Amino acid sequence: VPATSPESDAFSKDLQRRGFKFVGSTIMYAHMQATGMVNDHVVTCFRHAEGRKDRKDRKDRKDRKVRK
Repeated sequence: VPATSPESDAFSKDLQRRGFKFVGSTIMYAHMQATGMVNDHVVTCFRHAEGRKDRKDRKDRKDRKVRK
């Protein structure tokens, strides 16, 4: 399981450029995990499917709001 990603690297660099401190790539990756921005569960883990389902449910709800 990775500790960083290209997205967390970019996220971290952007925040550092804006003056934030203590926002390394690993910390940003942990933030992304905690907020559901990434699902890095192994495919055989039961949580992997739950994460995909949650993301699909949120997208479906968002699509329904746009259609109304």
